[in-house]
Amino acid sequence: MANTKSAIKRVRVEEKRRVRNHAIKSRVRTFVTKARKAIEATPNEPESVEALRLAMRELDKAVTKGVLHRNNAARRKSRLAQDLTAEQTQVLAGVVKLATFRANETLAVEGTTDNHLYEVVEGSLGVVKHRGTPDETVLVTLQPRDFAHELGFLDGAQRFASLVAATDARVLVLERAGLESLIDTHPRIVYRVMCAIVQTVHRIQTRLSMHATELTNYIVKQHGRY
Repeated sequence: MANTKSAIKRVRVEEKRRVRNHAIKSRVRTFVTKARKAIEATPNEPESVEALRLAMRELDKAVTKGVLHRNNAARRKSRLAQDLTAEQTQVLAGVVKLATFRANETLAVEGTTDNHLYEVVEGSLGVVKHRGTPDETVLVTLQPRDFAHELGFLDGAQRFASLVAATDARVLVLERAGLESLIDTHPRIVYRVMCAIVQTVHRIQTRLSMHATELTNYIVKQHGRY
């Protein structure tokens, strides 16, 4: 039992910190749960996007206050881990690396094979065609929770374009061999990761189909004239 003024003060401070940390963790869990439920119900609605934004903000605040380690927060933001339990997330974390890239740094080069899956945690990445040439073109800019090279990660195909950090960025990197190492011991984790990849590809395909339909409608209405 504390019997000096300094010891009594230390106990009081630690108890105050414990209560504060518990409240912050509870708030984070609440926002993360709300975001997951919203995404499951209506993944592309503004309400879901807003719920996700609020959950990420609470995770960032917990890191700032020292309640969560930034790597822990990064994994909890991950789309890869969105359907995993806490225990499964820790297993997946063992095969996922958190990498930091400076603006204009190249992550992967066009025409090469790459067995890594990338997920943006902070910052943005550019998918760039003809990198470093007069014909250089940015095809798309990836934002937090976006995947990169999900199909090449599965089939080992050559990269269609280079992957470049558009800003300072932090990225989760999963190697195919790392995921394959979990097949026998943690098949449900592998299944969930594959589901996340398929959902991403499906969203991209849906968006492309909508663009193709809009383009077709435009051409037809203009009687073939551009």
